[in-house]
Amino acid sequence: IKNILKVCTCKLLPTILSAFYRQFPSCEVHTVELSTTLLRLQLDAKQLDFIVDVPSPDTVTYCNELLLNEPILLAVPRSFLPRIQPQGGALELNALSGEPFILLPPEQMLGGICQKMCEQAGFLPDLRLQCSSVERALSLAAQQLGITFAPESYIPLFNVQKELAYFYLEDKYEAFWTFCVVYPQNVTPSTPARFFLQETQRLFGR
Repeated sequence: IKNILKVCTCKLLPTILSAFYRQFPSCEVHTVELSTTLLRLQLDAKQLDFIVDVPSPDTVTYCNELLLNEPILLAVPRSFLPRIQPQGGALELNALSGEPFILLPPEQMLGGICQKMCEQAGFLPDLRLQCSSVERALSLAAQQLGITFAPESYIPLFNVQKELAYFYLEDKYEAFWTFCVVYPQNVTPSTPARFFLQETQRLFGR
């Protein structure tokens, strides 16, 4: 069985594998972490049983089984708080117009979602820095260089909680990204693959 767990593998994978090997002690598991494009190429080539990733728009070729809609939070340097002045722990996104931002490129899914939310709030973000990973964006924000966004599951993984304040966004922004288990429509997952998939959904999904 081969698979990909793209988010929180370091937290969930040991638990999933422990349950898996109790059921299938002689089965071999390979995990890979690649871009969506490369993962889907390997899925098409039958090199992977399934991937955990954003939903495939091609629902004729692929089956998407929903895992979760993960919230995306604002990560604000604590030195910015006196001038931003959040009210009662809440922060309106349009109050950040004119503040420096650290964002992923808009062609990346998370970067595109964040750009769209800022535009929905009525402003274009003042882009101070652009980087290709959430980890880098959070580390730069922790140096008080700008505001960024982070999926909820990423926040405990990096040691930047003291330097940053995190805020949920209002429902109107639909501040989340969706993850699914994706596998070919014309392939029935093997018994070990189905068990692995079910354990992933049980522990990871919500």
